[in-house]
Amino acid sequence: EKYVAGFKNMRTANLPGVTTQRCDCENTPVGVCLKDGGTIKRETLNKDFRCAANSHSCDQAETFLFLDDPIDGEFECGCNGLTTVKNQEQVEEDGMATLYGACRNLKNQEKHFCSYAPESCESGHEWIPPTQLRSRLGL
Repeated sequence: EKYVAGFKNMRTANLPGVTTQRCDCENTPVGVCLKDGGTIKRETLNKDFRCAANSHSCDQAETFLFLDDPIDGEFECGCNGLTTVKNQEQVEEDGMATLYGACRNLKNQEKHFCSYAPESCESGHEWIPPTQLRSRLGL
């Protein structure tokens, strides 16, 4: 059984879906949420698209996808945000970070923990998507 979620690992492996790298933040593929009709270019980041860990991070008017090629030939989305392909340096600008959601405790709504996906939420918790964290949790 093989699970292939993206193409970043496959670029450095000899066989599709097989990697010899450690599975850590740096080697984990991260996709994008693309707004309907949007374009993927460096200057349209956070206007037309944003880095996203998975499809649960996307809003209804967005489509989740993995990119086959770097953005403008030099950038890609990583677990911490936009990075340069050449030396994997983080792009240090506002709005370039990959956002994650949270699981909020239903009994005590002041309590929450950061989460990759709704499936990570325990019983008695609700999933809050990344785009709603500020309005619903003040984060």
